[in-house]
Amino acid sequence: MDRLRVYVREVMDKKGLSEWQVEKRANRKIKDSYIKDILAGKTKSISVEKLNALAEGLGVDGVELYRIASGKDIPGAEEEALPPGLFVKAIDLMIHDPDVSAIVRALLRLKPAKLKALRKQLE
Repeated sequence: MDRLRVYVREVMDKKGLSEWQVEKRANRKIKDSYIKDILAGKTKSISVEKLNALAEGLGVDGVELYRIASGKDIPGAEEEALPPGLFVKAIDLMIHDPDVSAIVRALLRLKPAKLKALRKQLE
C-alpha cells in the first residue's frame, strides 16, 4: 500500500488536486476522508470498487492503479522511455554491429534476477 500512497500523492500534486476534488471527480464513490487515510498510510487494503473510484477521481488508468496497489512492478515506471532517436540508433546497432547483436542475444537468455543484477552493476 506504500506504493499506492506515493503514487496517489504524486498524481494529486501533479494535477493540483485535493482529496475533495478527487472525491468529486469520482462522483462521490470514494470519500475524501478515505483518500486522506490512504495518503496517511492508514489503509491496509483497498477494494476493487474503491480502486475503480480512485482511478476515476485521479483520471488515471485503472489497470495501472491495480498493479501499483498490488505491489507488482510496472515496466518503465521508474524511468522514461528511450527517446525515439536513441531507440532507432539502438535497433540499428543491434542489426549492424556483431558485438552489439551478441550482447543482446546474451541478455535475452538471462533470467530476470541475473538481468537485474547486471543492470545494477552497469549503473
